[in-house]
Amino acid sequence: MKILPALILSATTLGCASSMPVSPGDAGYSEAEIRVVEMKYLDDDGKSELFAVRNDGIVMANGKPICRVAGTQIETPDGKLMVSVAPDGTVTGPRAPPEARFRARERLVTKNATVSMTIPPTQQTNPMERGADAERFLDARMVLVWNNGNWVKFRGHFAAFDRRATRLALLLATLLLMRPGTLDNPPQTASAPL
Repeated sequence: MKILPALILSATTLGCASSMPVSPGDAGYSEAEIRVVEMKYLDDDGKSELFAVRNDGIVMANGKPICRVAGTQIETPDGKLMVSVAPDGTVTGPRAPPEARFRARERLVTKNATVSMTIPPTQQTNPMERGADAERFLDARMVLVWNNGNWVKFRGHFAAFDRRATRLALLLATLLLMRPGTLDNPPQTASAPL
């Protein structure tokens, strides 16, 4: 399976944290659940689609299926396991990052780093005020924060993002947007290339 090249904008030594607002819809959320919601990951130009998730769980890139969601796991198109999420949030499988585990819904914590989502400040409002749209955002960006404090933003963003699919988005970013081994060796300086 072809992995998309790493999609990185910039790095800096400033700290970063997830800015996902809390929603009343979190009650009863299963730790192992990988919810499927139709979404697209676009390049920064907003026109180039890097991959898309269909409502049936098939992930497409360049018009071809590259993986699929099957319950609590993500598989190759021919059904081979890539990653699986256990009830306690632990992520395992042949393509799982080292010591990966979900902390809350919006953070994937590994041995050396945390992958999280950020929502632009203009979209951060009280979920109660947003009503039926409390889980939907126009734009969601991915951030990788290493344990030594260095961080980097991914180039591109999820368009028309639904927060209920955050776990799927984090797993897909880890599987499809990072070079293999990226999470194994944190950079010693903010400018170190991935």
